[in-house]
Amino acid sequence: SNIFKCKDGKYIYISIYILPHWHKITREWMNDPVLSGDEWDDAQYRGDNGDVINILLQSFIEQFDAKDFVQECQDRGLPCAPVNTPGEFMNSEQLKYRNWIQKVSHPILGEYDAPGFLFKMEKTPMRVWRHSPTLGEHQKEIINELPDVIALKSDGNNLKTEDSEKDPMLKGIRVADLTRFFAGPIGTMFLGFYGAEIIKLESELLVANREQVLYPDMNRNKLSATLDLRNKTAKTFLDKLLTTSDVIIDNFSPRVINKLGFGWDHVKEINPGIIQITAPGMGLDGPLTDWVTWGNQLVAYTGLSHMWAFEESEMDAHGKLVVPDYLGASLVALSSLSALEYRDRTGIGQFIELAQVEAQGAIMGPSILDATVNNNQWDAMGFREILGAEYSPYGAYQCKGNDEWIIIAVSTNDEWEGLLKALGNPSWSTSEKFSSKEQRKNNNSDLDTHLNEWTMGYTPHQAMRILQSNGVPAGAVLNGEQLYSDVHLRARGHIVSIDKEPWGNISHQGLPGIPQLSEAHADGPVPWIGDDNAYVFGEILGMTNEEIEASIKLGAIK
Repeated sequence: SNIFKCKDGKYIYISIYILPHWHKITREWMNDPVLSGDEWDDAQYRGDNGDVINILLQSFIEQFDAKDFVQECQDRGLPCAPVNTPGEFMNSEQLKYRNWIQKVSHPILGEYDAPGFLFKMEKTPMRVWRHSPTLGEHQKEIINELPDVIALKSDGNNLKTEDSEKDPMLKGIRVADLTRFFAGPIGTMFLGFYGAEIIKLESELLVANREQVLYPDMNRNKLSATLDLRNKTAKTFLDKLLTTSDVIIDNFSPRVINKLGFGWDHVKEINPGIIQITAPGMGLDGPLTDWVTWGNQLVAYTGLSHMWAFEESEMDAHGKLVVPDYLGASLVALSSLSALEYRDRTGIGQFIELAQVEAQGAIMGPSILDATVNNNQWDAMGFREILGAEYSPYGAYQCKGNDEWIIIAVSTNDEWEGLLKALGNPSWSTSEKFSSKEQRKNNNSDLDTHLNEWTMGYTPHQAMRILQSNGVPAGAVLNGEQLYSDVHLRARGHIVSIDKEPWGNISHQGLPGIPQLSEAHADGPVPWIGDDNAYVFGEILGMTNEEIEASIKLGAIK
C-alpha cells in the first residue's frame, strides 16, 4: 500500500491487502516474473520485502497517466485513487453528481461553496439553519434564553433512578451486524461497549482473516452467528431476526445488500421501527459509486494525503493513516444513536447512508473553505501549517534515544516564559529576534535549532514533565509499545486484556468515553465464527436442535 508517481507527474494511491488483489495486479496484469512467485502469497513475506515491491510497482505504474491507471485498476477491481488536492476533491464529478457540496450565504462573505454533511438520514436530515456567526451576533438571544435553559437542566438532574444506575445505556438494543472491515465492525463494537447486543452475522465462505489480531481488536463485545445469505432459507432466518432487531448495519459495496434481498424497502416492511445503516466508500450513487476503496484511497481522494507531510517530503512519505475507517466507525455509532432517539420518540425507523468519502470531506472544512472562498490550495506544510499559525515555537523535536520525539506548541506569553524557565533562561533567548511571537515565527529555523539542542539531552517523557511543570504544552510522541506501557493510560484502566483462543491473551485500547451514570466495558468476549448459533437460532428464533441441524445440512447456517 503506497503512493506512486505516474507518467504525467501526478500521483495515485494503490492498496493491495488481500491475496486475490495481489494476483490480479502481479500475475494477470503485470505478469511480473519476480512478483508472480508463490513465496509472495505470504503477507509477511510481502511486508518484509516491501522495498522490492515498491521498486517494481513504480517501474510499472510510471508507464501510465494517473487517470488512466486509476481507471484500469478500478476496471480490474483493484483499490486505487488519485492523490487530489482539497480543491480537486471539491470539483470531483462524484460530489457534484451527489449534490454534496452546499451553497452557503454569509452576511460578510456572500455565497460560497462549503463541505456537505457527514451522513444522510432519511427522516431527520442535517441542514444548515444558520450561517457562521459574526462576533456577538446572537449575544442578546442567548442571554434571553438562559433562564429557560437553566430550568430545563434542573428538571433533568434526576432522570436516572437508583435502580437503573448500573444498567448499560444501550441495554435492550439489538444490532444485526453484517459489516466486515474496519469502519463497520469498529462502529458496531462501540455500540457493544455501551450495552447493545451485537449479533455478528458471518459465513465461513467469506474471507475474514479471523486469525489475525486485527479481528479480535474490531469484534469485542459481540456474538457470532453464521448465515449464507445466498441461501433462501437463510434469508427467512434474517427476516425473522430483523423483527426483533433495532438496527441493521452493513458496509458492503453498493447494491450488494439489495441483491441479497435486504434493501430498505424490504427491511422496513418487516420492521417499520428498524434503523438501517449502510457505509459504502463512495456512496450509493454517482459515477464512482462502484469504485473499490479502502480508507487509504479515501484519504488520497479527499486531499488529506496531499497536505499531510513536510514541505520537503517525497510524496510516498505523505500521510497514509486510514482516518476514514475510524471516523466512519464513530459515525456508525453516532448515526445509530441519533436515529434510535428519533425512533423512541416517534416509533419510526429510517435509512442512513454513510458515504465514507463524504464523511472524511466533511471534517476538512478549513482547507476546503480556503480553496473555495480564497482560491488558496493547501500543500504540505509540516509544522508551518495554517492552523498552527498561533504557535511559536511549534514542532516535533528530537530527544535522547533512537527516533524519539516530543511535540511542543507555545501560544501565549506565559507559556513562552515557562519555556524559557524550563530551559534555564538561556542566553540566546534574550536576542531581539525572539522578543515577540511574530519575531519568533520569522526566525523559526533558529528557534527550532536551539530547542533541539535542549530536547536532545532528555528522553521524551523527561522533557515533557519538565515542560509541563512549567506550564508549557508538550507531549511525548509514543509508539505502540510505549502506549501499552503508559502509566497514565494504565492508571485509568484504558488498557484491557482478553484471553480467547485462537488468539491467546491480547491487550486492547479501552472505552472511547466513560459514562458517569451507566455501566460500560471494552473487554467483552470476542466470538469465534458461529460461537452463538445455539443462542441466536435456538433462543431468539425459537428453532429446535433438529431444525438447526437440518439448516446446517441445507447450507443455510454456514
